[in-house]
Amino acid sequence: MIFARLDDLADWKDAPAAIREAARLLSAAIEASAAAGRPLPEGRTKLGGFDLIVSEPEVASAAELPYETHRRFVDLQVVLDGAEAQEFAAVPDCRSTKAYDAEGDCELYASEAARSHLLVMRAGDAAVYFPADAHKPRIEADGKGAKLKKAVVKIPAADCAAR
Repeated sequence: MIFARLDDLADWKDAPAAIREAARLLSAAIEASAAAGRPLPEGRTKLGGFDLIVSEPEVASAAELPYETHRRFVDLQVVLDGAEAQEFAAVPDCRSTKAYDAEGDCELYASEAARSHLLVMRAGDAAVYFPADAHKPRIEADGKGAKLKKAVVKIPAADCAAR
């Protein structure tokens, strides 16, 4: 798991090259959208060789949300507007509740982990979750009804492996 400002992540030499490239491309897309006076469009699009998902998801309490993991992709999650809390835990500290779905590249876990960590993300903050990182995004950070806009870049896990 990596937590950083998006711009810092793009320049962090110790991060895998694919993560730095995804961060650079997303930073450039955000800047271009701001310069054009329009936000990044919602939905799934391509960002270079990566999939980009922009959404305004509903936030909820941590108890209402499951942890999730992905095997084929690493998630680069970035808050564009508003705030969200995210919990993360090691997979062995979680209890699977829905077996891995290869088509959706997702396994779900109970909402509580034996040991977990919480972070609060605001605009420009980035979190990177690897296949060993169970994560629970969309936790309310600014109270009920608070707006959140975020981007998730799906980076092939094979491109992030240690070499």
